[in-house]
Amino acid sequence: MTRIESRAENSSDDSTDQKIRLWVTLFVATLMVALTAYVLSFALLGPGGNPPPHRSATAMLHSRS
Repeated sequence: MTRIESRAENSSDDSTDQKIRLWVTLFVATLMVALTAYVLSFALLGPGGNPPPHRSATAMLHSRS
C-alpha cells in the first residue's frame, strides 16, 4: 500500500470523526440555547415580571388623595 492510499483511508475515518463532533457540538449548542431561553422566559414573561407595589408606597398614594 502506498502512502497516498493509506492517507485516503485515514481521511475517511477523520471525516467521520469530524462529522460526529460537528453533530454533537450542534446538539449541545442547541440544548444550551433552549435552556437559556427557557430560564429567561420566566424572568421576562413570568408572573414576577410585574410585582404589586410595596405596601408603604400604596399607603402613601392613598393618603395624598
